[in-house]
Amino acid sequence: MSVKITGNLDGLNRLVEKISSQNNLETISLGKILNDDFFKEHTDFDSFKDLCAKASLDFKTVEELDASEEINIFIRHNTKFENFLEMQKYAASIFMKNRIIQAFKK
Repeated sequence: MSVKITGNLDGLNRLVEKISSQNNLETISLGKILNDDFFKEHTDFDSFKDLCAKASLDFKTVEELDASEEINIFIRHNTKFENFLEMQKYAASIFMKNRIIQAFKK
């Protein structure tokens, strides 16, 4: 089954062109994704640093944090997320949605 879409698709076509023209991959830091605004809006914490302080987490690398069951337990009991990975995925989806909206406005 196919669906035919009619109408003015100029805006959508411009968005597709902008996204396609940016074929270079960009590394985005975890701090940009899990920013203070995300924490204030989606948790009871002011920042990632605040969450880590209240959870008494001590880590040197993101890899150590990712491997920590302690953070998953703390997040499960103190946020709406099941674990750190789910929190990261949700924050990344918001970040990308905002990026797309910004590209569409240009």
